[in-house]
Amino acid sequence: GFRCGYVVFENTQHLSSAAKDKYSGTVVLSTDAHPIATGISKWCQDYRQRWPDPALLHRSAASYIATYETRVAQEKALAAENADKPDDEGWVTVTRGSKRSVAATTLAKETRLT
Repeated sequence: GFRCGYVVFENTQHLSSAAKDKYSGTVVLSTDAHPIATGISKWCQDYRQRWPDPALLHRSAASYIATYETRVAQEKALAAENADKPDDEGWVTVTRGSKRSVAATTLAKETRLT
């Protein structure tokens, strides 16, 4: 527990008024109803409060990913819908989409060489 405490007064008038008051008994700061965390319990409490709750973090990440995936799906559907339509000047943009991934193509070349 606490053994002693120090009080620093900003104003000398407050010091003189505190010296005139007569206190009988001990003033207890930490009670069972309102405990003050000190020592290792205070350190553990501060350490736990550094990071958010894992369940809350998981829900937030899942919500962001769901929103992102719907936005990407909408953009992909819009791009597929407008793929063969002419633009304002009458031009149609033709793109060549690769059916095989780069890794699969590289693997196929490596197997042919060996």
